[in-house]
Amino acid sequence: LTSVVISESIEDIGNAAFSENNLQDVQILGNPSIYSNAFDDQTTLDGKYEYDYLYETDTIKINQPLYEIQSDYTVPSTLATKPVTKIASSAFRNEGLTSVVISESIEDIGNAAFSENNLQDVQILGNPSIYSNAFDDQTTLDGKYEYDYLYETDTIKINQPLYEIQSDYTVPSTLATKPVTKIASSAFRNEGLTSVVISESIEDIGNTAFSENNLQDVQILGNPSIYSNAFDDQTTEQTTIKGFLGTEAESHANSRDYLNFIAFDAPPINTFDINVSILGGTLELLMPNTALQFEGTIDGSDVITMTQVSDPLDVQVEDFTGEEHTFNVQQTIADFVHEDGKTKLTPLFEVNTPETILSVDPQVNRIASTQIDLGTLEFDNKNFNKAGNYSSTLTTEVVVMP
Repeated sequence: LTSVVISESIEDIGNAAFSENNLQDVQILGNPSIYSNAFDDQTTLDGKYEYDYLYETDTIKINQPLYEIQSDYTVPSTLATKPVTKIASSAFRNEGLTSVVISESIEDIGNAAFSENNLQDVQILGNPSIYSNAFDDQTTLDGKYEYDYLYETDTIKINQPLYEIQSDYTVPSTLATKPVTKIASSAFRNEGLTSVVISESIEDIGNTAFSENNLQDVQILGNPSIYSNAFDDQTTEQTTIKGFLGTEAESHANSRDYLNFIAFDAPPINTFDINVSILGGTLELLMPNTALQFEGTIDGSDVITMTQVSDPLDVQVEDFTGEEHTFNVQQTIADFVHEDGKTKLTPLFEVNTPETILSVDPQVNRIASTQIDLGTLEFDNKNFNKAGNYSSTLTTEVVVMP
C-alpha cells in the first residue's frame, strides 16, 4: 500500500494492521482507537501518519504521536494539507519533551496535553485557549511556562498562572526573554495573595486582575494604567498601595475607600549615560553621579526661593560621529519631594539651561564641555506645608539643533 483512506465507520484499528507497507498518505475520516504499532515499519515514512489525528471539517486535531518524537519538538501547523488547530487531552503527555514550539495555528490546548515531561522552554506563537493543567507535573519547572501568556510583538501579556503561586508574590518583569508589560483581566483573581510586588516594566493592569484575594500590601514600582476594579473585593477591609507620588497608583488608591496610599521614601533616581544615534555614530553625555545642593528659607512672601549652593556641575559631550554638529544640553527638573515621601513642591517655571554648544568639530576636538548651574528656583508658598529636606531628579539630554 502507498495510500489508504479509512472510512468514518471504523472504530478500531488493530495491532500492525497497516504495518510493513510503503504508505505515504493515510486519511482517517473518523475517530477510531488505534493500536500503538498499527502503522509501523513503512518503507517510506511521512508526517501525515506520524500522528493519530482527527479531521474536524477542514481542520485537524492531534490526538497523539504514533512514533517517538524529538525532545526538542515543534507541533506541526499542518497535517494532510489541513491546518492543525487543536491538541487533544494528554496528546503529548509523558513524551520526554524538554522544549516545545506551539505554532500560531493552534487554537486549543487540552487537559494535560503536555504534562509529565521535562519541559524547560515553551514558545506559544498564537493565542490558544489553554486547559488549566495542560503543562502540569514537569520534572523541571521554569518560569517561562509557569504562566499562560501571550506574545504581543516584543512584549508579554500574562493571562494567568498555570501553577499555584506564593501568597507573598512578585509579578515577573520578563518571561521567555521578553519584558512583561501587561497583566490581563482576572489574571491573579482569587489566588490567595496577601502581598504583591508589581515590577517597573508593567504598563497595564487589567479588570479584576488582583480582585478576590487577601491583599494587605501592594507595591507598584512603575506607573501602569490601572483598571478601576483591579483590586476589588479583598478579604481584608483595607489594602495598602505603595507607589510613587504623581503616579496612577496614587490617584487610584486615593479615590477608593478600601485602598490606602503610602508613598515610597524617595522618588526613583536613575543616573546613566545617554547615547543618541546620529548618522551611524553617537554623542555621549558624560556627567558625574553627584548631587546639586539648594538652600532656601521661608520669609512670609508668596514665593519660596531656593538657591544652588553647590559648585556648578561639569558636563562633557563626546562626539563619535565624525561630523560637525550644533547642539545644546538641556536640563529638566522634576517636582521636589520631601523626605517623608508624601509632600512635594513643583517649581513655578520649567527649568531649562540655556547653554548652547556651537560647531563642535570632532576632527579638532570631539569633546565639548559646559556646566550646570541652575541658580535660583521658585516655588509657590501657598502649597508649602512642611519644612525639611527635599530631593528631585534632574534629567539631562543632548539635543542636536537643525
